[in-house]
Amino acid sequence: MSNLVRLLVSPLEPLHLGLGDLGGPESFSVDSVTRVPPPTTILGALGNYLNVRLTNVCNGLINGSYSFEDLIQLVSEIFGEKDISAQDLINYNKEPLLWGPLIYMRGNGKYYVSTGDVYIERNELLKFVESIIKKLLKPTPDESPTQVEKRLIVQESTRIGVSIDRSTGTVSNMYRARFVNYKEDIEMVYLLKRPSNGLLGSMLNESYGSSNNIGGGGAQVLTRLGGEGRVALISFEDGDADLWGGGELAVTLQPILYYQDRAGMKLSEIRGLECIDEVYGIYSNGRLKVRTMHLGLGFSEVCGVRRPILQALPAGTIIKLRKECGNAKSVGLLSMLGYGSLLKL
Repeated sequence: MSNLVRLLVSPLEPLHLGLGDLGGPESFSVDSVTRVPPPTTILGALGNYLNVRLTNVCNGLINGSYSFEDLIQLVSEIFGEKDISAQDLINYNKEPLLWGPLIYMRGNGKYYVSTGDVYIERNELLKFVESIIKKLLKPTPDESPTQVEKRLIVQESTRIGVSIDRSTGTVSNMYRARFVNYKEDIEMVYLLKRPSNGLLGSMLNESYGSSNNIGGGGAQVLTRLGGEGRVALISFEDGDADLWGGGELAVTLQPILYYQDRAGMKLSEIRGLECIDEVYGIYSNGRLKVRTMHLGLGFSEVCGVRRPILQALPAGTIIKLRKECGNAKSVGLLSMLGYGSLLKL
């Protein structure tokens, strides 16, 4: 029996995967989104599916002294991980409980990964990345990156949420929300550590047996995913460690969370980036650009408030790992949950 499980997520409609609070209806308000569900969104969907009930986790979140108690309890309930502290969650350096996703195209049976503007087929990713790094380090005016298949799998669209006063029949604009539209027939493939206990372990053992493989016939289940009441189908299959890849070059599948309290710090001095030797950036408009972002850790429906916002390198960033971190499957703060998931090349 594999110690990994594939979680397959099939979106049924455009998803709202917001990075922060929604803007108002004014034309200048901007709602930022991520293109794939982040780890806290996936954990929330699993918690919803497994009927997790959290208790006594809101005090710190509401009064501003957040200590990850809701995420700790959620992980404990789903995976059966006991005695986890906030420091364990933040500084974890083992295999993550959740990793991914890769984008699986049903039409051609291939995996795709974002490096910025477009998605590139996984088997062509290494030669493409090596060619754009070579161009970055030794610019040649007429030299173009290695030609590979590129797809525009994801598009964003903006919609206005409205409020309807049924007593008067009036409609007013409340907010603007940006949605992620998937243009192709895709599945998002995550890897989960298969737990021996916890609600997920119990469900898998009950559904598929404690010693039998899941196979490829897991039933699809409808669950909420992200904000604005959006839904998706999820199912489980046997996992495959080969999806992780290998090598010192890597593309981030999820944002790498970090904490930097002053300018001019070396990578080795920045909390969360200690394992990174080089940051090459994301590929946009024909060249590599190093970008940073502010990423919210999601909305806690139990507490009715948003979790804190942290600094991050966005998904699709190309990095080089330090040799001593060559076995890392994810890096950065909260890598235990799947933030900083890496596809190694």
